[in-house]
Amino acid sequence: MLLIDPQPRTSRQLPLENLTTDARNRFLREDPDDPSLLPVNDNVVRQKAQAITAEAVSDAERVQLIFKYCTQIDSKQEAASDSVKDALTLGTGTPLARARTMVTLCRSLKIPARLVTGFFIQQGTDVQPLVWVEVFLNQAWVPFDPTLGWSLSLPMEYVPVRRDSDQIVDKGKTANVDKLVAKFAIHRLEPDVSVLQGDVPHPIQILNLLR
Repeated sequence: MLLIDPQPRTSRQLPLENLTTDARNRFLREDPDDPSLLPVNDNVVRQKAQAITAEAVSDAERVQLIFKYCTQIDSKQEAASDSVKDALTLGTGTPLARARTMVTLCRSLKIPARLVTGFFIQQGTDVQPLVWVEVFLNQAWVPFDPTLGWSLSLPMEYVPVRRDSDQIVDKGKTANVDKLVAKFAIHRLEPDVSVLQGDVPHPIQILNLLR
């Protein structure tokens, strides 16, 4: 069961936290298993990050400029790939490439960022996961979706399942991993009767002098 806040969170409502040194390093590094996924230390990435944010004077402005750049990556090309390098050099990429590119550019500027994988809660039997970005600004993880254009807050239907990964199921180094297929479905569960009866007036309320 997923308990969802009835209001979308804004940047002002996000819980404050402090990053440990290990956590900060984790969200600034390349992917240890495959550096090509988030090529933070690549010269092309660094030069692009500097060029995009040349006029910014704060990390918040830098992140907004990076976000704007990533929303403009063309994802309609049939040959678009998930590669960050392709997105930066060719200007085309899948929605996953947009998210990876934003995380990579932020990290190259020493701004902690991570991928978030989850779902848009809508009933269906063949539901595809969504991937968006969270950037650590002013002691809070602030959400960005460079594909659908959401920044600083997300609709309440967005439900994160896994952070710092673009996969729901971690295949890891499992044997025969190529044969593993993950499918997802979302179905509505009927609310408990006690919830439905919560608003039914009780006789004792008539005698309640506090009302």
